[in-house]
Amino acid sequence: MFREAGIEDPANAQGIIKYFKNKRQKQQEYEETKEKTINYIKNASSVFEEITFSKIILKTGIDPNDLEEIVEDLIVTGKLNAKIRKNGIVFIEENPLIDIALATVDVLQDIKDDTELISYYTSYIEDIFDKTEDIEEFLKSHLANEFEKIRYAWQDYKDGKISRKELIKKGIKQIGKKFVKIFI
Repeated sequence: MFREAGIEDPANAQGIIKYFKNKRQKQQEYEETKEKTINYIKNASSVFEEITFSKIILKTGIDPNDLEEIVEDLIVTGKLNAKIRKNGIVFIEENPLIDIALATVDVLQDIKDDTELISYYTSYIEDIFDKTEDIEEFLKSHLANEFEKIRYAWQDYKDGKISRKELIKKGIKQIGKKFVKIFI
């Protein structure tokens, strides 16, 4: 039987068998330790705000290199809502109010960016307004039907009720990119 497997000396076969049994046992122990570690981390997230790697290693017996990989996998796959720090994990509490606040900050940043762009283009367009002889004809010919959207603002500008800057802002807000593009 050993010869069929390519083993000439049966004494070597015992060593190989022992090696593979040992390897399989270590793999099984690793899988059990890994599972124990994952469960410990998940349970710890409901008890602690943060936990050190050394405490996890002490409680579970996991190898430090394996622990780092396990934590990264849990976070990347979304199974754990946390951040990695130098010496541990900081758990992020899932709170709908925090999500709403973060979304609000994003929207406010977009509004700020838009406001800065409008301010930039307004001053740029003001310069062109000064240099264009018949601005009303220019607007009508370049905006076509879109001019109707700012007709009342244009009339207010002509009557002196609003400033040139205010007219430009209304044009940008009501017509959008097309209004800006005719001046660029």
